[in-house]
Amino acid sequence: MERNLPFVVAALVVAAVAVPVAGMAAVGDPAPVAHDTTPQTGTNTTEGNATVAPGERMSGVIGVQKAEVEGAVDRRAFGLQVASAASTQGKAGVIAGQAENIQQRLDTLEARKANITEARQNGSISEGKYRAQVAELSAKIQSARALANATAAESKGLPDELLASKGINVTAIQTL
Repeated sequence: MERNLPFVVAALVVAAVAVPVAGMAAVGDPAPVAHDTTPQTGTNTTEGNATVAPGERMSGVIGVQKAEVEGAVDRRAFGLQVASAASTQGKAGVIAGQAENIQQRLDTLEARKANITEARQNGSISEGKYRAQVAELSAKIQSARALANATAAESKGLPDELLASKGINVTAIQTL
């Protein structure tokens, strides 16, 4: 599976190039805005579209697709680890490790999002670059949440005392 990942990513990048503008709008364009219909000079454009360069938009699309592929690979790898656990003790160990990994990942992503927001506010990065990075971060956060849901689902049915001995708080995993 790991040997195929570069090919999958490359295929997604090629697909991203062929995505019509309507597909790229999902990266973060604002909702349509009602425009004043009184005669004006120039054209009506939304504020968000005027500041996002095509390269920045493409960067966001590719970043989101990469995050989604990585998330799918992570969920699959977790499922395989759980399936290959020889005992409920082993399964609980895999779940405990995964829960800790997810929490660390979410903490890192939230800190990175705060840094990006601060950089945008102080003018260090452009609006387009900000949108691309936030779109990618949002996809990574969604992937981590999906992995947290899978982890919580796998923990169901295991004895409560076993989960507690591994430091697993199912409620905390579900809260993620």
